[in-house]
Amino acid sequence: MSGAGRLVVERPAEGVTLLRIERPERHGALSGEILEALCRAFSGAEDGCVVLTGTGEIFSAGYDLSGIGDPVDPEIADATIAPEEVPALEELRACRVPVLCALNGPALGGGLELALGCDVRFAVPGAYLAAPAGKLGLVYAPRGLERLLAGLPAAAVAELFVLGRRIEADRACALGVVTEVVAPQDLERTVLDAAQEVLAQSPSAVRANARALRELRAGPSDEVRAQLADVRRAGMRSADFAEGVAAFRGRRTPRWG
Repeated sequence: MSGAGRLVVERPAEGVTLLRIERPERHGALSGEILEALCRAFSGAEDGCVVLTGTGEIFSAGYDLSGIGDPVDPEIADATIAPEEVPALEELRACRVPVLCALNGPALGGGLELALGCDVRFAVPGAYLAAPAGKLGLVYAPRGLERLLAGLPAAAVAELFVLGRRIEADRACALGVVTEVVAPQDLERTVLDAAQEVLAQSPSAVRANARALRELRAGPSDEVRAQLADVRRAGMRSADFAEGVAAFRGRRTPRWG
């Protein structure tokens, strides 16, 4: 493994792709190589479900500070540390399948943006959410703040950025940001079981609903709202909808095509 780390891709079950950020010596910092690999993985996901997690006891320490120079090069820092545009996050938002997040530890800065971009999150008790911008003297990009506001209550984002506090796993669960807090030894199994819940439903409906939720959280334009309405109307004519209704009426398990 190079100093830039890597994204490990596993297939723990049929229909499930597990992505593991592996850079323990840098606490899961998001190097350009890892971000590019995430881009490819999210854009290449065609069916089933994706699970995203980290390695060891941290999910990700966020954007990688190692390449900004000493002294700091402001232009490089502007382009790489909490930038306006993060292609990996755009591909995550556009991912065609649901993405579950297994927070095996803290998610900071860019790691927090990544976790909040997922559809559902599970966490271990030692996990927490943080954005240490003030401790770095960093002014966060407006688009980055928008991404955080799409996934967290505004008051909680203010705690992170104004008070410099962190949000522990139990509180994140109380806020509805984390679905469940589970013991470290049970985290992966819990999330893989949740992936099976995803796979048990209509693939087309789950994909469409996940997409709609992501777009609506981000504050969609009228054009995007119209596109989502078109997707819904198409869904009403789909074989999955006909099968789902027939199974409901017949009190049987649906058989998805």
